[in-house]
Order: sequence, then structure tokens, then C-alpha cells
Amino acid sequence: MIFDKERFSELLNKAKGDRSINNFGRISQVDPGYISRLLRCQNDTPPSAAIISKLGSKAHNNVSDIDLMIAAGYIDESSESNQNDTLHEEKSLSREKTEYVIRELVKKYNIDLTDPRDVETLEDLIKIVHRNNQK
Repeated sequence: MIFDKERFSELLNKAKGDRSINNFGRISQVDPGYISRLLRCQNDTPPSAAIISKLGSKAHNNVSDIDLMIAAGYIDESSESNQNDTLHEEKSLSREKTEYVIRELVKKYNIDLTDPRDVETLEDLIKIVHRNNQK
């Protein structure tokens, strides 16, 4: 999967809404300079899942963290559309579905559960999945 920085910029601008970059940065606790660089397509690498989680949690205009994760290249859009159909049918993730998501994320991103940084990344990804499911 590839970081689509143009699409990410479009979604981020939509997520920012009519707020200033400084205000959006303050509210989402993300450096406004970093947001500005993302909006101007100056970054060749996608933001981390933790940053996307922060931006998505304060997004306007129905932009979700999942939308941002797809544009960032973390989630394959074709598999996401199939998963969205299933997720919208359920009110909450079952234990089995949560365990499945964790296993797939660990496998896909080669997450080392003994490394605290990887555990934090996994926790951020799980929060994104749960938050999207609750909408």
C-alpha cells in the first residue's frame, strides 16, 4: 500500500473544516507545522497511527480515522469496504472479532508485542477500529 499524500491532504483539509491549522493542531494535540506540511503534500511518509488517531478524533465533515488510514496506506481500501459492511451490521465488536483484528494487525505490521512502542501502535490501531465501529 502506498501513501496517497494528495488524498490524505484533501481529507485532512476536510477534517480541519473551517478551523485554522493552529486551532486544529491545538485541539488534536498535533503540531500545526506538521499539519501544514501534510496539507501541502510535503511529507513523503505517512503520519503514524497515533497521529492519525489524534487527527481523526477531532475531525469534522464526517472524515474518519479509517478514511485517513486508507489514504496513509495503512489499510487496503478494497478490504476496508467489505469490512465496513460487516462492521455497520454489528453494534459492537465481539470478542472474536477483536481478537481477529489484533491478530491481523500484529501479523500485517510485524508488531513485536514485547516492544512497548509497538504495543502503543497496536493500541492506537485498535482504538481506531473501535471508534469507527461505534459511529
